[in-house]
Amino acid sequence: MSLLANTLLGSLRTLASVALILGLAFINPIFAEESRERNLGMTMNLIVVLFATIGLEIGSTRLGLSFGKILPSLNQFTVFLCDHLLLTALFSLIGIAPLYLGTRKLSRI
Repeated sequence: MSLLANTLLGSLRTLASVALILGLAFINPIFAEESRERNLGMTMNLIVVLFATIGLEIGSTRLGLSFGKILPSLNQFTVFLCDHLLLTALFSLIGIAPLYLGTRKLSRI
């Protein structure tokens, strides 16, 4: 059961991260012929997502946005599940904004 839950949660987080990375790539499209510029752009997008992930993971627990702190009577698996779903929802909301702005920018190009 835990393997299935981890696979599903990982897939949801990956989907939210891909939306964020794709939105960042749409906002700053790279039409360069050189592979160095293309790779640098992709690397910068991945670094932004990596630091956003670390910042949200640490920042949410420091601000008290953990279900374990809010509801201490919950078991550890439920706390982990709810915390993960909360952060995935935040990533989805954060990813929708650059995705929308990037598609508008690309449609104008």
